[in-house]
Parts: sequence; C-alpha cells; structure tokens
Amino acid sequence: METEGRRERVTLLDVAREAGVSRATASLVIRKSPLVAEATRLKVEETLDRLGYVYNMGAASMRAARSNTVGVVIPNLGNPFFAELLSGIEQALEDAGMVVVLANSRESAAKQEKIIQRMRERGVDGLIVCPATQTRAALLAKAASWGLPIVQALRHISDSKGDYAGADYAGGMRQAVDHLVGLGHRRILFVAAGAMHSAHAERLAGFRAAAQA
Repeated sequence: METEGRRERVTLLDVAREAGVSRATASLVIRKSPLVAEATRLKVEETLDRLGYVYNMGAASMRAARSNTVGVVIPNLGNPFFAELLSGIEQALEDAGMVVVLANSRESAAKQEKIIQRMRERGVDGLIVCPATQTRAALLAKAASWGLPIVQALRHISDSKGDYAGADYAGGMRQAVDHLVGLGHRRILFVAAGAMHSAHAERLAGFRAAAQA
C-alpha cells in the first residue's frame, strides 16, 4: 500500500479483506472477544502482524466517548510517600487497561484547579486527587457539574461529600500512643510539619483522644 513513496496507514478493512473475514470479526479479534473461533483469531492476528496494523486508540475512544485515561493530581511529587501512592494507582489502572495523566499541584489550590480544568479539556474519564491545602468544596461541585467523576485520595475536603479513599489516621495515631504508653512513656510530643490538612487534623485528633484516655 504505497502512495508516492509513502506507506499508507493499514486499515481494519484491509486486514479483514486479507484475512478473508468481516470487518466486525477483525474488530472482535482486536478487542480480544471470546466469541471468535481460535483458528479465525490466529489467522487475523497473523494478518495484523504481517500488514503492520496499528490500533487507533484515539479514534476508538472518540467512538466510545471515552479516553481510557484518568487524571491523577498529587500535591508533592518530591515526597517518596506520594511516589508510592502513584505507583499503586498506576498499576491498578494499567490492569484495567487505562492510562494515568499525572500532574503535580505543588500544594497550590489555584494551580490544582487549573490542572483539573486542563485535564477535563483533554477528555479524561475521571480524576483521582489528593487535595492541595486550602482546597474548597466548590472544586468537587464544579467537577460534578461537568459530570466528571472524582475520588479524593489520602486527604479530603472537610466540608464536602464525595468519594474518598484513605487511611485511618486517627486510629493509627491512637495505636502509636498506646504503644508508647505501654513502654512506660508518659511525656509524648506530637509534631506536624507543613500546612494543616485533613490528614494532619485527623492524626492530631487521634493523638489527643489517646492522650486523654
């Protein structure tokens, strides 16, 4: 399939004709459907390789009105803790056939809002956000008005409702204090660095509850 020295893009219809099957059958093979007989699947896969067919994910996404991408907004990529979080998110999404679009808010609520707007413009299917400090509930309301699913991770906006996945910070702090008390310690200091956010607040609440018990 040469045109003036330039190779034209191989289409799915080209593959179907070469393999002697319908375009619908070739499409089922690409999507790994169990409905295709083994012999037919092998024949189509051999033709795909021989012709050098490349699946056009962008066109498929437009047809399905999905991009198979998820925006992930982290407040501090320099923190190894968030690197571990990102690694887990990326693996889970990869297993689901999706791709991460990553951004660093640098703990700026204003920058975070601009990032989310750009991700929306690029058609992400949803967002996973560890909210920057001073993030307001209006951000979640705006995402809801766009029809854009958003999950808050590790931190949450205190006066908001929505999906959240995080740790039991208060419970963990109570266990830590109980452990130190069990070792005979009585003068225990709680130290927190950086701006206050929901995780800090919950740890402090857990510390105070354990100290007063």
